[in-house]
Amino acid sequence: NEERGWIWLDYTQITDKDTYHIGGMAKGTYEVESIEINGLPGEMYTVVDYPDTVLLIWIDKRNCTVFQVACHSGTEDAIRIAESVKLIEEESQG
Repeated sequence: NEERGWIWLDYTQITDKDTYHIGGMAKGTYEVESIEINGLPGEMYTVVDYPDTVLLIWIDKRNCTVFQVACHSGTEDAIRIAESVKLIEEESQG
């Protein structure tokens, strides 16, 4: 329900040769801004016709991980959600 808002969180492991791109959004339908999430570089996409709809993408190159948060509750909530995301590395048992 768009009136109540929604949140989508995802992450993807990548290799150095992978090129990551945003899909499903036609150019001109969003504004893009560089952003930093917990010291990691990223981009914030805001849908022009629905300014509360935001997609944040940021990359942890050290761990070869791309994170994404999409939501329909505005940029402040999207940033707050993204900043709360932590990559937890499993300890090897041996």
